[in-house]
Amino acid sequence: MMGRTSLALFAIGVIGAFAAAACAGPPPEFAVVASAGVEGDVPIDVELRQVGPIEQGARPYELVITSLEQPGIWIEDVRWTFSEVVGEEHAIATAGSGCGAEWFPEEQQVFHACTEEYRILETRPGAPLREPIRLYEVVGDMTMTAGTYTFTQRIRWWVIDGDEPFTSRDEADLNDAAITLTFEITER
Repeated sequence: MMGRTSLALFAIGVIGAFAAAACAGPPPEFAVVASAGVEGDVPIDVELRQVGPIEQGARPYELVITSLEQPGIWIEDVRWTFSEVVGEEHAIATAGSGCGAEWFPEEQQVFHACTEEYRILETRPGAPLREPIRLYEVVGDMTMTAGTYTFTQRIRWWVIDGDEPFTSRDEADLNDAAITLTFEITER
């Protein structure tokens, strides 16, 4: 049973917590302009667009990759996982298909966990590849902050050989390029 002194201290603590929350105000809202680009000689077109509302602290995006080469290209598996810690309270993180992001305060960094599946991604003219990417507004105790962030993903690709499904590749046929993801984040 709680005594009068304990009850009074409990009430002061609860009132103090509510007062602190009221003074802190709501978390900031952000406007995000997202874009994608290509570096190197790769016959693709890329577009990055938000595809839904914020869910569980993350904005859902879709990276649309369309081959400009007939009959198309294959791309080795990529996961689109990036992070940047900004000061002591802020982090920017992305995660793609099969991945997530989590803040580890002891190491002061974002860790990405991904499934072990290995995929060969395929895109053909008129049949774009759609890769999900999440931009996290909150990762653990870290929150997103305003700024411009560009992440570069190296890719290895090769031209599809006819209409046959993928079976294997010859290392001599592989090409290197990069896809950049840029997020321009401003506070509203």
